[in-house]
Amino acid sequence: MTDRRAKELPFPKAVSAATGCSVKEVNEILAQYSIEPAGTAPSARPLRVVRIAFSGQKEINSEFEPFSFEWEVDRNGVWGILAAENLVGKSSILQIVLWALRGRYKSLTATVRNWIEHVDVTFRVDGRFLRVEFDVEDGEPLGVVRYGSSPDTATDRVFDGTEEFQDVMQEIMLSALGLEPIPASQVAAGRIVPYDDGWAAYTGAFLTDAESDAIIGENVGGDLIQRLLQVYIGIPWVRTYFQAKRHTRLLEQDSAARRRKLQGLGGRSLDDLEAELMEINAKLQEEGANNLASQQLNSARTERDDLTTRVQALSNSLTDAKDTAATCRQSRIVAEQVVNALAEESAASHFFGLLKPHSCPRCSAKIEAVRFKKEQEDNECSVCAEKLVKVDPKELEAERAQAEERLKDAKKTDRDAERFVKRLETKLQESRNRLNDVGLTLNQLAAAGTAADAGILQSERDHLEGMIQAATAILEAENDSANDLLVVRAARDEAEHRVKQASIEIMAEVSSEVTRLCKGLGIRDVESVTLKRNAHVDVVKGGSLSKWKDLSPGEKLRLRIATVIALSRGAQSLGMGRHPGLLLIDSPGREEIQPEHLHEIISELVKLTADYPDYQMFISMTGVPSDLDGVPSSRIRYAEKGSSLW
Repeated sequence: MTDRRAKELPFPKAVSAATGCSVKEVNEILAQYSIEPAGTAPSARPLRVVRIAFSGQKEINSEFEPFSFEWEVDRNGVWGILAAENLVGKSSILQIVLWALRGRYKSLTATVRNWIEHVDVTFRVDGRFLRVEFDVEDGEPLGVVRYGSSPDTATDRVFDGTEEFQDVMQEIMLSALGLEPIPASQVAAGRIVPYDDGWAAYTGAFLTDAESDAIIGENVGGDLIQRLLQVYIGIPWVRTYFQAKRHTRLLEQDSAARRRKLQGLGGRSLDDLEAELMEINAKLQEEGANNLASQQLNSARTERDDLTTRVQALSNSLTDAKDTAATCRQSRIVAEQVVNALAEESAASHFFGLLKPHSCPRCSAKIEAVRFKKEQEDNECSVCAEKLVKVDPKELEAERAQAEERLKDAKKTDRDAERFVKRLETKLQESRNRLNDVGLTLNQLAAAGTAADAGILQSERDHLEGMIQAATAILEAENDSANDLLVVRAARDEAEHRVKQASIEIMAEVSSEVTRLCKGLGIRDVESVTLKRNAHVDVVKGGSLSKWKDLSPGEKLRLRIATVIALSRGAQSLGMGRHPGLLLIDSPGREEIQPEHLHEIISELVKLTADYPDYQMFISMTGVPSDLDGVPSSRIRYAEKGSSLW
């Protein structure tokens, strides 16, 4: 690897050799489009939670109950949030930390958000002090972010509302962790639109919960996962590649648009258009006629051209509106399904809760009265002796109300979209009718003889002059940008080549570390895990090959945790890992993992923090403190049966 890099040309010089442009021209064009030759990535900067505090008041059965939560967590290693029962605030603690970190909540329920009145979370970012403190008013955060080398020297950044909160956190966190917005582009309304994935996208690599369905980040789909993976691993030239890739797509789009405009001019060359114009000018001199008929003809011709353009524009708008209406319709259907599902779930729960069986459905043995009594007193099923889970009806009702509100919004959007489509259809039909009328007028005027011929020639001359002017501007723009596209495209190809070369050794080392960690986390029959640069993964276990989609939820959880840990540790010998070492694991038991396997995973995670002391992990789960064997009780918040964490 060292020998290859020693022979590698400087990036601008390599692009110059590929394009024939001078190094000076290459540097100017790269600077014009903010494409930076980034042959190395900054080292990882640690992010830690120091203190978690929040307060408010619960509203239960129309009664208000104040609450406050405070937890000093200023050490690396594993921290546990456990409870004997569900729905006692475990996940909310992690979600509040994430809210303070992102500037926007992710999965807090409406009920919890309405209860919370004040949040105060302190972090340490690369050794610097960061405190996020805000009140919640009408669901919106209003507060201040204090950041500096110490509490005494910190600078205050005030925010009012979620949008400002997000902006402040993005500005501070990207700079503090040595990260940068990830340049990207997407197709919207038929056009390529540039955008940046910012700080919120990076935080997807910190949380593992039931909604996380990707090896890193939150959701499968698009190319954000592979961009996050490559940035966090710290592969050289990744930033340059993403920047050049985005601008290549934009420049190619502009060039294609110019070519379409030239084709709209009839596919004739500029010389052909100018020759036709000279011929028409000569004929006009011979005709010498310019009477009322020719003026009328010219006016009708102009109106026809305008109407043709309007019909095309309305047709395009109608197509887009129908696509939007279809999307709105699907959103409304999904919202209806959610509301119906919640209603059915509530009805089913109520129905089965009313059942009072007299005998066992399997052996017909009579159920003793003492078991019915035990069910009432200890909440233990009279048939199977399992603990009955009681769901807070207010939380269920809040969830239903939220779903119904989303359905209401979806229905309104659906109706608005349909009305807009109908209005466009009416306008399009009216314009088409008018275009037909103008066509009839043109045919009538064409019969007027010499005067009409003169009018046609005059109109043709004006039309040709406009075409020549448009073609000249298009060709000048194409010539100006052709060199830019040549250099930017070559920069993309060169950066991609360097990314591929650099990633061979790095990805192999990360894959090896992921394999080792997966074995330690209980996937015993795993033989190898190959993590690819595009975020695809090949898992060989039991002698057969599996993809990410083929793995069980429990295996996905373990592989995801192993990957996040290995992002910086696996490439440590190359000094390229960039993950800040904060990991929030929420309710791992929900991933269809047997209790004994879950205990095995937790034990291994505790051991891993001894080998990798740079990590801070928070594990939220249903269980008892003994499930976190090896974690001191001072590091565990536990709610016994019948109590809550806050």
